[in-house]
Amino acid sequence: MDVKPTGLLFFGLVRKINGKAGSMGQASFILFFIAQFILASYMPSPVAPNDSIRIARHIETFQNELYSDTAIAHQSIDSAVLLAIKFNEPRLLLKALNGRSQLYLMRNKQKEAKKDIDRALELQNNRRDWVDFSSTYSNLGLYFFNRAEFESSVEAHISAAKIAEQNDYVLGLARSYNNIGNVYIKLKDYLMAREYYNKAYAIAEEENMKGGMAHVLGNLGIVYTNLGKLDSAIYSIRKSLDIHRAQNNLMQVAYNYSNLGQLFRRLDRTDSARFYYNQYLELSKQQQNDQNVLSAVISLMEIEMQSGNIDRVAQYLSDYDNLFRQNGSMELKSKYYQLKSEVLEHQNDWEMALQARKLHEQWQDSTEGKDLRAEVEALNIRYQTEQKEKELLEQKALLAQRENIIIMISLIAVFALILTALVFMLYRQKRENRYQKESIAAITAAQEKERQRVARDLHDSVGVMLANLKNQLSVHKHLKEEMDVLNSISGEVRQISHDMMPGTLKKFGLEAAIRSELDITSKSTGLQTTFNEIGLNGHLDEEMEVHLYRIVQEAVQNVVKHAGASTLNLSLTRDFDSLNVMIEDDGKGFDTSGMKSQGLGLKNIRTRVALLNGKLSIDSHPSAGTSMIIEIPL
Repeated sequence: MDVKPTGLLFFGLVRKINGKAGSMGQASFILFFIAQFILASYMPSPVAPNDSIRIARHIETFQNELYSDTAIAHQSIDSAVLLAIKFNEPRLLLKALNGRSQLYLMRNKQKEAKKDIDRALELQNNRRDWVDFSSTYSNLGLYFFNRAEFESSVEAHISAAKIAEQNDYVLGLARSYNNIGNVYIKLKDYLMAREYYNKAYAIAEEENMKGGMAHVLGNLGIVYTNLGKLDSAIYSIRKSLDIHRAQNNLMQVAYNYSNLGQLFRRLDRTDSARFYYNQYLELSKQQQNDQNVLSAVISLMEIEMQSGNIDRVAQYLSDYDNLFRQNGSMELKSKYYQLKSEVLEHQNDWEMALQARKLHEQWQDSTEGKDLRAEVEALNIRYQTEQKEKELLEQKALLAQRENIIIMISLIAVFALILTALVFMLYRQKRENRYQKESIAAITAAQEKERQRVARDLHDSVGVMLANLKNQLSVHKHLKEEMDVLNSISGEVRQISHDMMPGTLKKFGLEAAIRSELDITSKSTGLQTTFNEIGLNGHLDEEMEVHLYRIVQEAVQNVVKHAGASTLNLSLTRDFDSLNVMIEDDGKGFDTSGMKSQGLGLKNIRTRVALLNGKLSIDSHPSAGTSMIIEIPL
């Protein structure tokens, strides 16, 4: 019984690619990006048997320990293989075999890896559509790569890419592109390698796979190093190193140290190169990865040989002789015997030097065959041709769908026309509302200006004339009644002038003007008034102050004329982004359902509140007084 996967783990493998030394005697390193998606964890379906769960847990443990404790990882994946065979779980067996062959490839156990790969491929007879076979073919490509059979390696990676494409397995496709790029690096075709790495990086970036991006960046660092673009190389490798450190992937950190060592050798910065190769060596020892240990030792010996430290090279040869003989890859053994021959020549041990030279050539012949670039390029062209044919088929399918698309576009166009008409109508209504509001504002401003003019005329002309008349009549004591009438007229004129344009508002601001208005109202009508102000510091906008004053003035007059109230409370509160006015009275109140039919005063209040983009709410009930709340945005 199969189980449902809930997580996938992206992991990679690095191998040292040893080509012929260049003018600087440097070796090429490659970060092998396996990027497999062997199942990391499984959540059982409701009917999943316990044996499937046990196998899945062993695979999960393998993935978790692969880069930290290879012994536990090996034990777990062995158990997964045995249980999958015992309980006849072919799909889980395929995943387990992929994982174990991965581990064998990491530890340079090529025969064991090939055995598991062949067993995995035999399962194709039952299920050719399984996406996991993409990982199987990737492992097969790595096996051929390690044996310097590059044509077969590319062919296997192309098979992996095809399976990934058929199953929309984009990350498997990224892995295949990366591995093909690795082959091109081995063939020293760095431009083609960069092309495939860029394809792999684009997929990993789109899927937000940080580990995959880091693997490709490490490889691009090697490409840039060999192309002489050293600034780009440093940037790519260090960025890769940062990601692997953040993910605590010590094995990949070690490989990046190796890449930095190669880069600094290219820059003739021997001390820096030696430092990073030693870091590579120490981390590889911690990981118990013999191949990487030997790779680091080869690099350190090359540095010491170039620096003339023959005794130091001889010490390395002595310390790691058994490890090279037992676990060294063909390339590492070739380089080992080359260095050993050179040391023996310096020691004048010509017989042993010749023997070492023969062993070097023997292993070198095993790794350096004919120039395979033509064969690899032929495979690449065939793959690219298949890709183009696939694109042509897809284009035909798109053409077949064009009629449906045209119909859909037509329907969308009709809908868009209707929507445009609605939007236009709404826009026109909004424009009319704005025009109406601007017209009201202009009329209100004109009225206010006219009030100010009349108020000034009353004060400066009529008021002065009345004052002069009072002075002239004051000497005639028998005209007392006429003086009283004149005083009354003068007071009315002064009150009218004040109502039309209070000088207090302009001189001292809104708060003082409201207090003055309430004081005058209280004295003239006997209405008890209170005024509370919070946060109103300084002047507001002049136009806003005039509107607010008129609103308060109109509201107070409504209370005096219609409410029959004995008390009136007014509060003015300024917040961070708004101004609130609340006017309460204990009058007779009214039914708010009839507010639309109220008089001119309430209409004026509504108009001014609207001009200030404010909100007006009135709460009133018969015999329960009235509360008016106004909120103005600042």
